[in-house]
Amino acid sequence: MNFNDMQALSFEIKNLHDKVEIYSKNKDYVYTDVYKSWIVEYNHLLDKYNALANLNITHMSFNTHDLSSTQKTVRNTTIEFFLNNLSNLIRKLESDIEANRLKMAEKKIAPHQMRKCFKLDISGCPINPQYQRNKIFIAMPFSAEYLDNVSSI
Repeated sequence: MNFNDMQALSFEIKNLHDKVEIYSKNKDYVYTDVYKSWIVEYNHLLDKYNALANLNITHMSFNTHDLSSTQKTVRNTTIEFFLNNLSNLIRKLESDIEANRLKMAEKKIAPHQMRKCFKLDISGCPINPQYQRNKIFIAMPFSAEYLDNVSSI
């Protein structure tokens, strides 16, 4: 996954979410053609996400039971469901971006520099230590289980 493409897609989806939320709060009704345009935009963004993440999330479709009795406007529950789908997609995308960011950070540190950071209890070291020729640092945990190692020094 390309990190920059994922961030751009996240921005587009958040814009769609904000547009839908603002429109639905400022208007008494959401008309059918407006809702259809939102679905088309959502499905287009979903296609981008599926391509980036190698997923197959199904498209959202337009159904007549989503409409009011006059068939000219969309039910409020349908708009809430649509906003909920957008929010879930945003959370999933942000999770993917964070996982991708962590992978990129891990690659910056050469694996031979530090095997484990005891302070943070993680593999590798989050800080790339400065190389100083002819200097060494030795660390040993102070615990009773390591006493036999101390006596041999």
